[in-house]
Amino acid sequence: MNASNDPLTRGGISLIEVTFAIGVILIGMVGLTSILPLAGRRAQDSLDFDTATAISNTVSGEILARKIIRDSALSGPSLQLGTAADPVIQPFCFDPLLVNSASVPSFERYDLSVFPFYNLNHDPLLDPSTTYTNTPGFLRQPRLQRVGLSGIISLTAAQQFEIARTLVESADDISQVRPKDRSIPSVMTGLMATTSSNFGYGKRIPTGAYNWMITVDPDSESRYATLSVVVFQGRERVTEFPSAVADTPDANALAERVALVVSHVGFLGGSGGSVRLLSSGNTLSNLTSGDWLMLSRTVLPGPPGATNANEIIASQVHRWYRVVGTDGDATIYTPTNNQTIDALTVPNADSSVSRSGNSTVWSRTVMLDGPDWQFSADPSNNANQNSLTYATLVEDVVMVNETTISLATF
Repeated sequence: MNASNDPLTRGGISLIEVTFAIGVILIGMVGLTSILPLAGRRAQDSLDFDTATAISNTVSGEILARKIIRDSALSGPSLQLGTAADPVIQPFCFDPLLVNSASVPSFERYDLSVFPFYNLNHDPLLDPSTTYTNTPGFLRQPRLQRVGLSGIISLTAAQQFEIARTLVESADDISQVRPKDRSIPSVMTGLMATTSSNFGYGKRIPTGAYNWMITVDPDSESRYATLSVVVFQGRERVTEFPSAVADTPDANALAERVALVVSHVGFLGGSGGSVRLLSSGNTLSNLTSGDWLMLSRTVLPGPPGATNANEIIASQVHRWYRVVGTDGDATIYTPTNNQTIDALTVPNADSSVSRSGNSTVWSRTVMLDGPDWQFSADPSNNANQNSLTYATLVEDVVMVNETTISLATF
C-alpha cells in the first residue's frame, strides 16, 4: 500500500523547514527595524519644516508690518552709506538674540558685530583661535553688519537679552505635556497661577525650540533687497568662544564657520550645483544633507587698500543654499610644502604670514540647491582683489524663506 494513502500517516513540517521559516521572518523583522528610525526622522523633518514655514511667514509679515527694516529702528552703526543723492545700503543681519546676548567675549579672529562672526581679514584656512598676521588675498571679505533693535541700549544686558528672546521665539511654539496614556488629552504649560478654587490659569509660553534671524541683501542696482528669514531649532542662546587657543576642533565656535570655495560645478539654470570647500582643520567640518549655508562674494571688488569702501560694500552678494548631499567624511590635508589645491596654495606661501597651532586643512565637496551664482574666474589671482567666494556654515537651521522687499523708505 502506498504510504501517502495510509490513513495512519500524517503530513508535517520538518525541523529544517521551520528553521528556514524563522530565518526568513527574522530577516524581515531586521529590515523593518532598520527602516523605523529613518521613517521617524523623515516624519520629524516634515513636522519641523511645516513649523518653520509657518514661523517664517509670520515673521516676514510682522517685520514688514512693524516697519522694523529701516535704519532708525535698528541698533548699531548707520546702515546708510554714500550721499543723500546717491545712497548706499550695506547688507546686514537682523539678529536680536545674538546681538543682545550677555557675556559674549571676543577672542582673536572672532567679531560678533558682523555675520559670520569673524573679522573681515580672517584667513579661513587658519585656526581662528590663534594669532597671525593678515594673509594677502583674504582682506576685506564680504560680511553682513549684525544689528538688533534700537531704543533698548539703556537697559541692562539681561533685560536686552530677555526682550530679544521674546521677540525671536515663536508664540505658536506652545509647550505641551503629553501623558503616556494617549486617551488623555495633552495639557499646555505656561505661567500658571492658582486660585482658591483649584482652577489653574495663566499665560502660555513657548518652548523656545524655534527662533530666527533675518539677513537683508540690498540690490546695488535698485531700491529692492532680498530678505531671508532663517529659522533655527535649538540654536545656542549665547555663543561660546574659546578663552585660549583651541586644542581641538570641538573647542572652536560651531554656530557659524567660514570656508573658502575653491571649485564649483553647475549653478546655471536655477538648479544649484556642487562646490568644494576648504577650511581650517581646527574647525569642525560637520555638514550633512538638510543643512544650510550662505555663499558670499564681492562682485565688483577693489584692491584691499581702496578708498571707495562704499562701492565695495554695495557690490557684495549673499545667498542661502540648502545642502542636498555631501561626499562623506572630509579629507584632511597636512601641508608641508605649500601644497596646491585647485590653483590655491595651502597654506599661503607668503613668508610674512606667521602661524601657530593646528595647521591642517579639511576639504569636502557638497551639493547645493539654490539660485545661480557667479564665481571668480581665477581663484589664484587674489593678491590685489578679493573676488573669492566664501561659504558660511550655520548650525541648527531648519529652513530659509526668501522674499523681495522694497527699501525705498529705508
